Amino acid sequence: MTGQQGHKLEIELVEGAEELELGGTATREPRRGAWRRVARAWPLALVALLALAFFVQEQSSRAALAERRATLAGQWGYVAELGPGLRPVWTSEGIADLYTATVVGTTTLVRGGSSVSDTGHVAVDLRSGAQRWSVLEEEYTREFCTAVPSESTAAFECRVYRYGRVGVTGFGESAEVIELRDAETGEVVASREAGELVDVAAWDEELAVLDAGDGVELRRETYDGQVRWTVPVLDRAPADEELARVSVERDLALVTSAARVLAVGPTGAVVFDRALPAPVTGVTPPGSTPTLTALASGFAVTVAAPDGPLLQVFDARGRLEIETGGRLHPVAADDGSVSGVLVVASGARLEVWDRETGRIELVADGGASGEVLLLDGALIVVQGGELVARDLKSGTVRWAIELPRGRIVGTDGSLVLALDPRGADRTLLAVGIGSGREEWRVPVEPAGAWPQVIGGTLLLHADSTLVRWS
Repeated sequence: MTGQQGHKLEIELVEGAEELELGGTATREPRRGAWRRVARAWPLALVALLALAFFVQEQSSRAALAERRATLAGQWGYVAELGPGLRPVWTSEGIADLYTATVVGTTTLVRGGSSVSDTGHVAVDLRSGAQRWSVLEEEYTREFCTAVPSESTAAFECRVYRYGRVGVTGFGESAEVIELRDAETGEVVASREAGELVDVAAWDEELAVLDAGDGVELRRETYDGQVRWTVPVLDRAPADEELARVSVERDLALVTSAARVLAVGPTGAVVFDRALPAPVTGVTPPGSTPTLTALASGFAVTVAAPDGPLLQVFDARGRLEIETGGRLHPVAADDGSVSGVLVVASGARLEVWDRETGRIELVADGGASGEVLLLDGALIVVQGGELVARDLKSGTVRWAIELPRGRIVGTDGSLVLALDPRGADRTLLAVGIGSGREEWRVPVEPAGAWPQVIGGTLLLHADSTLVRWS
């Protein structure tokens, strides 16, 4: 009887029976058609669930892209506002070239004049193309300007070189005058005669000065000569053709000489110091100096060696991590997706080194054409006539497209912008970082113009015309 009742309950539930007595108790059944309504509703619920999942994934992707762009902002290969509607937005005439272009805020300083004859510097507003100010070079002088590496000072450091009037066409090794020019107005806010100094570099609103007497010392000074601190560099004067140099990176004074390299902090504390082997006769070019680079953590030193340049990489405490033949290859944009890697140009190939293990993670045969990018865990480079993305961990090729004689221009974090010179007209080509798929391309205007990313903007230059695209 129990088995029959159980069987009857199963049947009546399916058929929508109203009531059933079990052990003398009346039980109310769900109304007829309830299960049919559930059956009709579940596809809608599934669609809603899928839509929610897609929305969450889309929001996550947008957040990841925003984070990547925030990391890339300020790097010299990052360009904002890329899209299929890319077009010229302003034009500025009287620009000679972009070879020495440098940026402070929204002002870029370029050479004025024409491609045949430059006349000095012109400051261009990157937002509007307006020429804010200019500096004409005097006769028998040459001026070179760079952005002052400072978060508090919006200025350009300009070095004025003078050369002889008769029979002398070259420039001296050291600038005669160093000027600090306001980025907005071009006004000289400070200057210093530098002809008797070994070398000098702007450091915020002050100077890093190398001076020689019985020895060589580094001083931090104001423009009017007030000394903040002094650090000895060499206990002797430089020998003939022996150069010593100072530069400022990451708020550090970097000093290089044939015998020693050191990095000094803003208060005069020596944070890195390395004695170098004596130059090798016939190998070390006369007058050459090593290079010292301040990394995000640690330092890299490149010196001349019998078999070519030798690269040494040290951690922040001065411990040797990597020693290899070659030199650091500049990376235009790095989103930090794989930390602790360095790109090294060694002969006719690129090597990606892991600083933590001290080993090569990736070898890419062939020299790089144009910029190199580290994005989404991949090395992206033009080599062998291809634009190719190689996984930094496995070394496998994720994607590659044909791009003979092309080069990378920059990236917005989701697209790689490259120049394709094939055909009658050059074109700008946008390729998806993850897919390697061509998203769009636009012809270069004016014809024959050369694209360059400056201050996060895309500029094209031809003859004496500068054009911003956005």
